[in-house]
Amino acid sequence: MRKNTWPFKIKRYWCPNCNVPTETSLCSKCGGKSIKVNFSEPADIRPAFNGDLDHIKEALTYEFGTSNLFTKLYLENELVFINKTVHYDEMKEIIVNGAVVGRLYFDVKEMKWRWRLNYLSAKIAVNEGLVDTIRRDHVKPLEVLKGADNNPGKEYVVVNSSNDPIALAMSHGNSVRVQTIFREKPEFISLKRSTFQDLLKANEYALKRAISRSVKHVTLMAEKVQLPLVVSYSGGKDSLVALDLTLEAGIDPFVLFNDTNLELPETIKNVYDVVNEYSLDFEVVDAQNKFWESVNFFGPPARDYRWCCKVAKLAPIGRFYKNRFPNGVLTIVGQRGFESTDRAKSGSVWRNRWIPSVLNISPIQEWDQLLVWMYAKNKKLNVNPLYNFGFDRLGCYMCPAANIAEYQLIQKIHPELWNKWLQILKVWQQKLEMPEEWIKYHLWRWLNPDVPGRRRLEQYLNIKKSDWRKEYTKRSNISIDYNEEDNKITLKVYGPPVLENIIHQSKILNAVATVEESIKISSNSFKGETNNNIITFRKINNNVNLKEIAIKGLKIAIRWSYCVNCYNCATWCPTNAIAFIMNKPN
Repeated sequence: MRKNTWPFKIKRYWCPNCNVPTETSLCSKCGGKSIKVNFSEPADIRPAFNGDLDHIKEALTYEFGTSNLFTKLYLENELVFINKTVHYDEMKEIIVNGAVVGRLYFDVKEMKWRWRLNYLSAKIAVNEGLVDTIRRDHVKPLEVLKGADNNPGKEYVVVNSSNDPIALAMSHGNSVRVQTIFREKPEFISLKRSTFQDLLKANEYALKRAISRSVKHVTLMAEKVQLPLVVSYSGGKDSLVALDLTLEAGIDPFVLFNDTNLELPETIKNVYDVVNEYSLDFEVVDAQNKFWESVNFFGPPARDYRWCCKVAKLAPIGRFYKNRFPNGVLTIVGQRGFESTDRAKSGSVWRNRWIPSVLNISPIQEWDQLLVWMYAKNKKLNVNPLYNFGFDRLGCYMCPAANIAEYQLIQKIHPELWNKWLQILKVWQQKLEMPEEWIKYHLWRWLNPDVPGRRRLEQYLNIKKSDWRKEYTKRSNISIDYNEEDNKITLKVYGPPVLENIIHQSKILNAVATVEESIKISSNSFKGETNNNIITFRKINNNVNLKEIAIKGLKIAIRWSYCVNCYNCATWCPTNAIAFIMNKPN
């Protein structure tokens, strides 16, 4: 097993008597010992909902021509669980009766949900005659077993002389080769029928302990900091549980919702329904049309280019907090450490560097999804109905951090919203002179064509690598010649005359700018001069990274030129030194 990369781990157990997962090694329902089980890290499992089960049926039918395996794998049980795993798009372990029965994944070539057999489902598929077999007693990793069958992605089960599966093989281009060797042979822990109530009873002690710790955390922090308290509610399950835990602490909070104007209608409705149900003070921070105005300047947001968060979230929320709570505020959010390694490392108390006056705490930082869903179901909370469609996460519907599988789901349930975004993508596709695959396979989700995520997807799809200089030039309308000599760097810009804008931003470089025949910038470490869209930087001492200064100078000049008036810089300037003159920061 590979080394765990998460700051904290989940030890996952399964009670053989009650046939349910447990948070601890002791089952609260029967008092018996639970068996330790291993799922892919971080093992943040959740219940499967109707949309998930529909995707599983769709995948099984596509793969094997029938959904018979759905019944044979006990997927009609009330308790089926899902565990997300690493994949170039979306892949989930499907867990039932204490065992992983296979993997559901989204094939971006076919734009379909598909099924990846493991030992347990392969064994049943072979017995039912649902899959072709190849007989071998031994195989090696990636070993070629036969020639091409003109059916890319088709699965074969390799069986030994006893007809027991030993490996999974797949058709890849010109050959069928070994994909996975079944080194472990999992079996069902129990076949007993279990219900969600059994799950709740088996985890009663663990849930009560988690609630107690979370309520205590909220209470102690509120008493310690003595700041106004706000719950940031997004319409998702995690922030809903965080809100309810705050009420459990005896606090009636002020509730804040950031409407990016990119939320799905079900989310908007859920926010108002929940606030009305709790009868709480409530305010909406409305980003209005800022995203749609800004996308014309910046292009589609990307995983490595998240200008959208600053424009539609951080800037409007920052202004709200500074005006409403000038002396600071304690904000409760529904962040969980198992969502990402970055969130895990942030801890349960932190400050966002973009909104420094806000102290954030998360009462569910160390909760897994199973605890969240048990709490929500037990309290009969008003959970967003979108989860029932199969969504794992909720937020802006074209978020670049989402997967293609999620985009397909949005297209299905809200085609009018997706078509609006598609029109934007088509405009930028033409402007950047990108192929149809840039939209079809959502390559717009990365700004830098060289980042690993984009390259992996392009290589899998056999798409030619894009030229980053061409993309950057088309996006910014600016092209650059770069020349580095001893103690001197020269940048020549072709396009809009943006370099004179550096005079307005020279202090960011810890420099002074003056206008003579040309614009001159000087500091204790370098001198720079701009003229006719040529900027030259020269070293004064050897302690300066001249290349870093040159690129930084160019970036701030371009950013100044393309300012979209989010005002975040002026809002949080610690010395109030930034003012806006003619809609530009000065």
